[in-house]
Amino acid sequence: MVWNYLQPEEVGNYICDMAGDGISLAWWNGKDWIKMWGSEVVNVEGWIEVPKHLDRNVKIHKNI
Repeated sequence: MVWNYLQPEEVGNYICDMAGDGISLAWWNGKDWIKMWGSEVVNVEGWIEVPKHLDRNVKIHKNI
């Protein structure tokens, strides 16, 4: 897994490495990282995007 270290371009939820506090979700508001279940500003060492929803009812592979 490769963590991103520069701030994200888009506001939203991200999976974050919070150093000694472990890995958790956090909200990037465009300026600060906010604890997901609260309003506290947190220190984020790295982040990755939350995976997009995969609709398992849609066929994604072609028949060869």
